[in-house]
Amino acid sequence: MNQSQAREYLEKWISALCEKEMDKPNVHIVIDVDYLTVEEVVFAHSLVMKQFDEPENAGVLHPDRLIAAVKRPQMIHFGVEIHPNIWQKAGSLVQSIVNDHIFQNGNKRTAFACLYYFLDKNGYPLRFPPMLAEEFMVAIATNSWFKGDNGAKNIGVLLERLVKNYES
Repeated sequence: MNQSQAREYLEKWISALCEKEMDKPNVHIVIDVDYLTVEEVVFAHSLVMKQFDEPENAGVLHPDRLIAAVKRPQMIHFGVEIHPNIWQKAGSLVQSIVNDHIFQNGNKRTAFACLYYFLDKNGYPLRFPPMLAEEFMVAIATNSWFKGDNGAKNIGVLLERLVKNYES
């Protein structure tokens, strides 16, 4: 899959999901989740930056935003999880890392590495092409459907569909 095909594929999925009703009530099911720690996210960032030969551009710009990003998937409001399933939890983590510009450089790459690790350690390995991964991160950074209060939910919905599509 080349970059153009990946972009077209992702745009098709986003369009299809945008047309559907996204405000269906969530069923609250308690799930046991192995969350990432601040140390794991920083370690993932340093590995990503070394992998791309940019260790001099590594570094946390906003430690407070980093802590918030790591805690966001775990948020509970009046006894109800804000992000009630693994997909929305992953979406909230990725949305925070991409959009809050936590790191000096490599935010989208780090977000994908954390997404990959978070889902894998919770039993949902990612298996889609690298070009699709790149386009997915760019879409999260640029597409208004992935912004604001519903952004994490929308990322989660699309992510679940992409993962399940590539499982088969």
